[in-house]
Amino acid sequence: MYSLCCFVNGIGSRLITHFVSTQSISNLILKRIRLATVTMTQAYENAPSLISTKQSRIVLVIAGPTAVGKSAMALQIAQILEPNVKSEIIVADSVQVYRNLDIGSNKPTQFEQEQLPHHLVNIADPKTDDFNAGRFYDRALNAIDQVLERNHLPIVVGGTMMYIAWLVHGKTTAPTSTADLRETVRLQLEPFMKENDWISALNLLKTLDPDRAAQINRNDWNRLSRSLEIASSSGSTLAEFSKHGAVPSRVRKRSAGEGDRDVSHSYQSSDIYDYRCFFANAKREPLSRRIDLRCEQMIESGLLEEVGKLLQSGQLREDSSAGRAIGYRQSISYLIERHRSQCEDPSARIDTGKTPVQARGGPSADVQAFRAFVDEFSSASRQYARAQLKWFRREMIFQWVSMDGDEEMDVETRLRSNAERIARLIGLDREAYDACVSNARQDQLKLRAETYSEAKSMKKYLSQRQLILPKSNLEAKCVADAERIARSLSFTTRKPFHDFETNDEGTISDKSQ
Repeated sequence: MYSLCCFVNGIGSRLITHFVSTQSISNLILKRIRLATVTMTQAYENAPSLISTKQSRIVLVIAGPTAVGKSAMALQIAQILEPNVKSEIIVADSVQVYRNLDIGSNKPTQFEQEQLPHHLVNIADPKTDDFNAGRFYDRALNAIDQVLERNHLPIVVGGTMMYIAWLVHGKTTAPTSTADLRETVRLQLEPFMKENDWISALNLLKTLDPDRAAQINRNDWNRLSRSLEIASSSGSTLAEFSKHGAVPSRVRKRSAGEGDRDVSHSYQSSDIYDYRCFFANAKREPLSRRIDLRCEQMIESGLLEEVGKLLQSGQLREDSSAGRAIGYRQSISYLIERHRSQCEDPSARIDTGKTPVQARGGPSADVQAFRAFVDEFSSASRQYARAQLKWFRREMIFQWVSMDGDEEMDVETRLRSNAERIARLIGLDREAYDACVSNARQDQLKLRAETYSEAKSMKKYLSQRQLILPKSNLEAKCVADAERIARSLSFTTRKPFHDFETNDEGTISDKSQ
């Protein structure tokens, strides 16, 4: 396994208990770097106590794909730093910000939040708030300032790419979204969405910003809409805004694994804070297995029950930001389709509590629908993890850390080892930290390059049930619960879900009347 070069040469596990002056340690570190004999243990044990001072402005960022274990590593780092340094978590997750979206967002438990302060969790209403990167940026900087004011260490944890990009690179100067602008673009795209004509819709953006059009994944209507808002209202491309203080532009491809050159010219928030950024990585196949298992665990833990209650109370809509989140989007679509199926066929089996009846030659329709839902949920989650890996591969500010177990240490031991190493790195002054990062560059490029070869092998990946096994009693229970929840949705007529709206009393009404 490749790792930061500064992590080798007899790393101990204890934290520093005494410090020397900034000037003497700086001279010592520079001398050892020149001699190429510096070790992480020596540098850390002699480093000044930078972490817990307001003046240092150190902010630790732990990013990573879904299900990799970034939250566990952040908590482990916080435990290692205690009692010398107290930490607080700032969550960078576009779904955990919403109240009542708990299971599908894998929100920190109440116990976890009591062990360590968590910020930016449960701060938005899924019914009325369209939380975005701009709002996250403002709230995150405010939270960071408050944590630093208490002489604590802010640990930013999450995988929402745009949130983290804005935080470490600066807020975009692109025009903000307005209701009028969104409506104008919606009317532009509506005919194409009805016909599912993605190519023609994308051509609208190609005429205004061809580079941005080439970056958007197929059927990502949300990003297409926002890109059209920016291009049509400003007459400028997204890259032009990036050069003036935002998400970095990337204009030159490098060799596989090397990443892209960052040509952004203004880093608003990195001028204020000393970011130490790490990306928790794992090999694609075991990560995909963990993602599949997590999806099943969410379903077994009551995801559909949660979504059903939110739909019925009017807190969650299919066309809202919260409703488009992975896990919630698939659950909403599945429950609504099952509701329609039951309405169209009153004899359909619903809420019998019995094992699903097997149709001659295969499973019944309700079982087929449930299995398709699980597959779609898992597939969307794996695709998102792939996008995260692709995005962070280009971000050389992030030091990659392997979370995989091997013949030398299991996953839990690796987690502890990584946490100890990161705790030491953030104990260095900035000059020594940058020297360690620079020395580790080749290993970092190799870690990134490995993801390319793994991507090829993933073409043969087959998802397998690990918890909700086919024909098992648990599957039967999940199907029966889903049919019961779908039946409880009290739509007044069978129309597309977007033909319904929630009134002030929180009940669903038909807006086409």
